Amino acid sequence: MTFMSINEHDDRERLFMKIFTSVQDVGYKKKPNKNNNNMTHNTTTPLLLVFKSRYLTKLIFKHIEEIHKQQEEEEVKDGTGSIINRALKGREIIKRGVLSMISIYAMPWNFIKHYLKVSLSSDDDDDTKIFSQVKLNIITMYCGHRNATLDTLIHLIDDWAPDFDPQETHSHLASYIAEVGHVDLLEYLINRYPNINLDSAGDIAAEFGHLSILKLLDNLPKQQQQQQQQQQQQQMLCNITRYLSKNAMYRAVSNGHLEIVKVLFLHLNQTQSEILQCTTFAMDRAAQGGFFEIVKFLHFNRTEGCSESAMNSAAQIGDIEMLKFLHLNRTEGCTTDAMDQASKNGFIDIVIFLHENRTEGCTVDAMDNSNSLEIIQYLHNHRTEGCTKAAMARAAENGKLNIVQWLHYNRTDSGCSRDAIGNAAKNGHIDMVKFLFNNRTEGWDNNATDRAINSNGSMEMITFIHENLYTGCSSDGVNAAVINDRLDIIEYLHYHYPQSNIWSVNTMDLAARYGHLNIVKFLKVNRSEGCSNMGLEYACDKGHFQIVRYLSDNIPNIRISRDAMDNAARNGHIDIVRFLQYSRTEGCTPLVAINGAAQRGHLQVVEFLHKIRNEKCSSEALLAHHLCKSNNYTDVFRYLVTNRMVSKMQILDHLAKYSWFCYEVLDLANQYLNSSI
Repeated sequence: MTFMSINEHDDRERLFMKIFTSVQDVGYKKKPNKNNNNMTHNTTTPLLLVFKSRYLTKLIFKHIEEIHKQQEEEEVKDGTGSIINRALKGREIIKRGVLSMISIYAMPWNFIKHYLKVSLSSDDDDDTKIFSQVKLNIITMYCGHRNATLDTLIHLIDDWAPDFDPQETHSHLASYIAEVGHVDLLEYLINRYPNINLDSAGDIAAEFGHLSILKLLDNLPKQQQQQQQQQQQQQMLCNITRYLSKNAMYRAVSNGHLEIVKVLFLHLNQTQSEILQCTTFAMDRAAQGGFFEIVKFLHFNRTEGCSESAMNSAAQIGDIEMLKFLHLNRTEGCTTDAMDQASKNGFIDIVIFLHENRTEGCTVDAMDNSNSLEIIQYLHNHRTEGCTKAAMARAAENGKLNIVQWLHYNRTDSGCSRDAIGNAAKNGHIDMVKFLFNNRTEGWDNNATDRAINSNGSMEMITFIHENLYTGCSSDGVNAAVINDRLDIIEYLHYHYPQSNIWSVNTMDLAARYGHLNIVKFLKVNRSEGCSNMGLEYACDKGHFQIVRYLSDNIPNIRISRDAMDNAARNGHIDIVRFLQYSRTEGCTPLVAINGAAQRGHLQVVEFLHKIRNEKCSSEALLAHHLCKSNNYTDVFRYLVTNRMVSKMQILDHLAKYSWFCYEVLDLANQYLNSSI
């Protein structure tokens, strides 16, 4: 069973609330009651009736599409550079390429069969091997997809890739299947290909908790021997250990798979296998993972025991019941790490239990690393280890003003470090900075301003530091303000440090590189340093068209190299490529610009360079970049072939290594190689 995350659950709940609110707004109304013609009742509409209404169905899916669009916009604004958890429409999946439908999205056969009509073939045996290898790779990837089904797999083999043979080339296929738990797929492949490599399949199944896979492997040798009747009686005692390594037990324990642990130990007890191993690490790892049931199972059924790490781990994760069990039933004990880690992680009940029932005690780390005032007070009142200046410094860094104040008034012996104010400033704790400044005498380091700016601190923080600490600012602070797009800080620093050496051409270069046009304009108008040629080249590389145009128009005699257009072309910035072509004279490097654009699937750029600049490409254009989407590369490949920019020999030299992932490219290549062009 697949479980939704809390965020996914909330999103779906909001989605359906929005949908059915809209449905209720549309309003199915009952016919007037004969006994009361004046009464009209809104009723809850059965879901089946909702979807029978074409209008309501359209309305529902319109809302779904709107929500997905909103999610995509929010994710892009977050600056992640990728789309996460966004549902794709069918036509979007189609655009990503036929092989993506199989290997990435695991679409059912009834869908993908319509796009697999073309048979990849060639008159050349080497070409045929290339095309066959593609199919083998894709089917292998499909089998490792969580949504793979046996029906689709059978069709893929019988109707699309009849030469599929995992016994020769795909040694890890069984492991991929074991990871996702498709026991029906694995059983089918084992029966169809008896010599398929099953090495590591048992280990992977144990690691990911797929007991059904282990049971299949356990019964497999017996079934095969009964069918073949070629082995002697003692060989029929083979069991699952044949497919396991010494790490299988630890993998199962580490992931909390109790039932698999039981099965593995059953075989270990029966066969005394030297392959399966168990040491104290098993119980230690179970305790570390919080798998109390496995800890108890190992205690009552095995003799290896554990080490001090088991109780230390139970304390660290705050599992009081496991800690008590180990305390009462085991003799290994723990170390001072137990109370130190419990204190650090805020488990007051663990700290109290260890203090009252154990004798190992703790170290100064317990109080130094604690973020809980309650624990600090308990340790202060009941323990003698005390703390160091690190206690107040870390509390200041974490914004725990109540802890800093308590330590200041109650632990006068521990003191504080000079970097406490800087750490507090770095994390934006203005009240902490003010308290330390007004109450402590240790002082502060000289880079407090830089640290505040680097962490995108508030103007209140920066102003307070400037007016009270007099730490000044370095070029690092200026650069951080530029990178964070803090024009307000740039203006403030310009006003207070106008003649300082903290300014340089690198300031505007950075602003250009990160696309902050307002800062570029401010520096151009108010400062005299200007920028270097790299500023313009950075902007071309990153696609900041407005900055490219501004610098070209406003910085006299600025020069760039051919790298500017090369990089803009490689990254698909067609507007910048056009601007550089028509407004400047540097041009681009032969082969480099167009090859880079082709590799990343930028058709517009390739077409522009070819038609306007008459650029030629080399075989490097066929090296599809891993960031290139398959449908984009297909369009570029089609353009290169149609315009005879690559030869058949160039295609053959690079197809096997660099274009196997794209069915459409292979189809085009197949047609091209067999044509008379």
